[in-house]
Amino acid sequence: MDGHPQAAAPPATPGPLTTTTLGQVVSIGARVDLRREQVVVEIERYRIQGALHLPAEGYRSRLSDYMNQREAEFLPMTDCTITTLETQHERSVPFMLVARRHVRLIAPVDATEDQIA
Repeated sequence: MDGHPQAAAPPATPGPLTTTTLGQVVSIGARVDLRREQVVVEIERYRIQGALHLPAEGYRSRLSDYMNQREAEFLPMTDCTITTLETQHERSVPFMLVARRHVRLIAPVDATEDQIA
């Protein structure tokens, strides 16, 4: 020993984010279980289609319950396609947060449909 106190080991971090196929459960460590629901969201100038992250079970696991909670200001979404309503120009983004107050329409996407017109 060199006379200096040894630093404590950093706290353990949660395990990696894991996903499965559609309808999957995402585990962040052992603390939170989320499921990804494919939704379409319309805001003033854009249509956004992607995976909304919802609790896997329990209270607020349904889309309607999740949207009615006042604490959530933003909707976390992944694998998104953003389409302008005016020009139909598309672009993809891996992650985005959508401000709940700007949502005009939100609906689940049927797994058998390729696209909502």
